[in-house]
Amino acid sequence: MSVQRYMVGKRAMWRVRWREPNGTMRSKSYPTKAQADREDARKRAEKLLGHTPQPVQQRRTLGHAWEEWWQAKAPDKAEATRRSYLGLWRANIESQLGGVLLSDLVADPSLLNELQKSMNARGVGKQSHRRTLVILVMLLNQCVGWKWISENPARGIEKPPVGPRGRPASVLAACGRAYPG
Repeated sequence: MSVQRYMVGKRAMWRVRWREPNGTMRSKSYPTKAQADREDARKRAEKLLGHTPQPVQQRRTLGHAWEEWWQAKAPDKAEATRRSYLGLWRANIESQLGGVLLSDLVADPSLLNELQKSMNARGVGKQSHRRTLVILVMLLNQCVGWKWISENPARGIEKPPVGPRGRPASVLAACGRAYPG
């Protein structure tokens, strides 16, 4: 925070400058140094007492979060993993939750239950259902890390159980085990 003098024609003005919690620089001008000093002192006191206003919540949707997450995380994934994530996003999440505000998702986690019901109604397999939820949890964890939301509404969501993967009868027979019907 600082107070600076500047001229407007032949008249002196005083500018108070400070930084918002989100890093944005702000300033306000006053006609007298006394007014500028009072505002500067008030801003300093707010900062010391921890009364700084919280950043304005931006209106980010889950779709916007996906785009940001995809740009940040996809390059580190294998090609097959990227294709799988993108396919599951497009097939199971984008149309239903892509336009939902992150703040609405935190306020109403039942939207995630609706997603699960929708996947069940469409006959999405258990493994795809599970992987879709894993992607959603990862995406929302990153949103928490970016401080876009305060908590992950998908954390702890119950995923469908996936049984042991079947093995061909010839492999099981060779091992001396019966085929688990």
